[in-house]
Amino acid sequence: MKIDFKIREIYSNKDLNLLHNFLLYFPISYPNYNKWVNETCIPEINSGRKNAILAFHEDRLIGDIITQKHEELSNVLEIKNLRIDPRYNGRGLGYFLLKQIEAENKDFGMIYGDIRQELQGTIRFFELIRFKKIMTVSLYNNKLDTIVMKELGKNKKLEDFI
Repeated sequence: MKIDFKIREIYSNKDLNLLHNFLLYFPISYPNYNKWVNETCIPEINSGRKNAILAFHEDRLIGDIITQKHEELSNVLEIKNLRIDPRYNGRGLGYFLLKQIEAENKDFGMIYGDIRQELQGTIRFFELIRFKKIMTVSLYNNKLDTIVMKELGKNKKLEDFI
């Protein structure tokens, strides 16, 4: 396989459409996921409310990370979506995307996300890169989700945010 990876922001409507199709092609088991992609996620990226970084191999979209400022906690960045095409797992792309988000968002004190409890490999991945499991709760539809958090800012403590 030729090594030709690019990591970048969305530059055009073409990129936004690629992301839209990518998100729908690799759905997750959250309720009303397609509606969220079509009516919330893509419009909010377009408006600047959410931010996205894309990973490409050659010219094919193979991964993304989508974040937004938490609605109630202004010092907290929320991961809304992180996915890598399974054919490209094991190359460190998810780690790189997260590190890029951390580097670009040093003004935030904390970053967090929720992960479906059945995705134990994903939970272990976040633990390996120093995210802490905070709690397991049912957020969306009687399925358990694990909340993970990581301190970003200097002199910030996890206890300041929970």
